[in-house]
Amino acid sequence: MPNYMLKRGSVIAILVLFAGLSLLPSLGGIIVKNSENLNNIYIEKSPSGIDWWSKFHHDLNNSGYSSSPYGPETNNIIWTYPTDFQIICSPAVINNKVYIGSDDEYFYCLDTITGALIWRNEIPGGTSVSSPCIVDGRVYVGTTYDHVFCWDSDTGEEIWRFYKGYGSSRSPAIYDGNVYISFNPINNTNFYGKICCLNAYNGSEIWNRTFFDGTINHVALYEGKVLVPHYLGRLYCLDGETGETIWDANTGGAYGAPAIINGKVYASADGIKCLDVNNGDEIWHYPGNWSYCSPAVAYNKVYYLSSDGKVICLDADTGNEVWTYVTGSDYEHAFTSPAVADEKVYVGICSNGNLICFNASNGNILWKYQVSPGLLFSSPAIANGRLYIGSTLTYKVYCFGNPSSPPNPPIINGPTNGKVDVSLNYTFNSIDPDGDDVYYYIKWGDGYIIEWDGPLSSGMDFKITHTYTERGNYTIEAKALDGYGYESDWATLEVTIPRTRASSYLWYQLFLERFPLLERLLKFWLL
Repeated sequence: MPNYMLKRGSVIAILVLFAGLSLLPSLGGIIVKNSENLNNIYIEKSPSGIDWWSKFHHDLNNSGYSSSPYGPETNNIIWTYPTDFQIICSPAVINNKVYIGSDDEYFYCLDTITGALIWRNEIPGGTSVSSPCIVDGRVYVGTTYDHVFCWDSDTGEEIWRFYKGYGSSRSPAIYDGNVYISFNPINNTNFYGKICCLNAYNGSEIWNRTFFDGTINHVALYEGKVLVPHYLGRLYCLDGETGETIWDANTGGAYGAPAIINGKVYASADGIKCLDVNNGDEIWHYPGNWSYCSPAVAYNKVYYLSSDGKVICLDADTGNEVWTYVTGSDYEHAFTSPAVADEKVYVGICSNGNLICFNASNGNILWKYQVSPGLLFSSPAIANGRLYIGSTLTYKVYCFGNPSSPPNPPIINGPTNGKVDVSLNYTFNSIDPDGDDVYYYIKWGDGYIIEWDGPLSSGMDFKITHTYTERGNYTIEAKALDGYGYESDWATLEVTIPRTRASSYLWYQLFLERFPLLERLLKFWLL
């Protein structure tokens, strides 16, 4: 008996000694590894399917078209937000936030779902016609007074400002790390045009170009080219790197910013002109009255508003008229630009303040609403099934959308127990009461997140696998979103990943491999 007790005590002592030795050289590594796992959030991102409206007229080419599968089918107002003076610029919409300036000398960031204020910044002189551009988490906007601003899009914190001098700014466009913005300073009593190219990261000036013979409007970008409309009826194509002229073309007496689609420039002229983007050669000309608006191009058609009070749809290839709607106004300033989505065209009428929704194919009116009685300058923006526009005379931001109910919380099916490093199969299924498509947001409980994967048809299984790399208790959380921005409540599922015997045996094997002498000692003492 004494010999057995001696052997047993010796074995325990040896195990404790070697276990302690094995931990010393690796203890720091274990702590660092766990610290990294706890402090890093890994995000599995997939295409959201949401086509955001991130700048004036949607994109760098000024297409005015959103691929949003939904557009407001009625004049149903979801929410309004009051400012303290007229709104002339157009909103930008991205990542469930609306960005818009007012001539009350504040710039606003609003929640797309509720219209609640997220942040606002004071801007001396207001934004006037300068609509914001949001790129890589930054907001870029010009002002009527002295500066171009760059802010953090989530917080509104200023990143930089560029002194440009007094003069109404147009809407900026950002490409390849450069900010292109035009504005119209005043020299004695004469306004003139100027465009600056700035470094998007720090606001330093790269080059500038001055047009002393008249003012200029919003720019459009296409494959390194910057197209600048001039008040005297010329369209300039500049090299984006140097500001040098590549070509210029006569457009008549028009001033609207051009749209560029498939290598063709659609420019407001005395009517509309279609030009070759490479050399400015005319492809076709639809004669008509002048226009300040920027044409929208979608479904191989061109949509624009002319100064004689007509909304006109043309064939994009030939310039032939498809349909025309007469607003009833003998003199239409045509400052607002159309927005197109979901086979619908949304046009603000400057002279009477009506927002009109047309069938894009035949021009039939689907609905209208007077957002600004008597005068309207802001153009509509469409994203995620909703339309946003500012009012010149009521000073409000409007959000229009289809009445909708939120999806049901997803039903989560899958195992509630698993093993470390073994893939688990799960399905998520949400039914939308209105039959709308749904997107899924999933938190796996271990730091991994899937952000708005979809769209999927209502009631269709979303199948996905996930692997837990450490033992523990996890809570899977999921919610659904419909195409109009309505979210479901959270659904949850508890999952347990226990320590397995296999993992304990593996630790024992690795321990003996590291200390082969211990294996021989154990065999000697235990036999």
